[in-house]
Amino acid sequence: MPIASLTETLQFASDGFINGAFYGIIGLSFGLIVAVTQRLHFAWAVAFAISGYFAAYLINHNQYAVLPAVLIGLAGGVLFSVLLELLVYRPVARRAGPNALLGVFVASFGITIAGQALIQLIVQSRIASEPLNWIPIDPQDVGGVTFTTLDIWAVGVFWACAVLTWALL
Repeated sequence: MPIASLTETLQFASDGFINGAFYGIIGLSFGLIVAVTQRLHFAWAVAFAISGYFAAYLINHNQYAVLPAVLIGLAGGVLFSVLLELLVYRPVARRAGPNALLGVFVASFGITIAGQALIQLIVQSRIASEPLNWIPIDPQDVGGVTFTTLDIWAVGVFWACAVLTWALL
């Protein structure tokens, strides 16, 4: 099997850096949740999805500008998480006693499965017919390495969040 060329190696490294930014932001946020709440808030994924879908809905259907829609979407995800803590996690933790970590994890895992199914029921019929054309995905080519403007934004947002989190902590 031939060894990858320099251009292919640089493309692989670029793809790894971009994908690593996505994993990094997920790890950063999940780590903060566990460190602060001492709970395995696995349903964080549902809050994340709610934020994104709600922001996209506001942009596509109500002609909101991107920044206000994203902020409102984030507020929706925060509200979902706060309600989850108050209505599910705390009662489960009270009843579980010393096994609270496991009880909350099981509850959050169930909410994740149910939340994903509910989101699919509500959103799936619209996904193919509503492109997110407000997100630029123009391909960029630098020295044979290709990435999109969305990739640049994603990596930039991750690093901004990482630096701001570091500064806050």
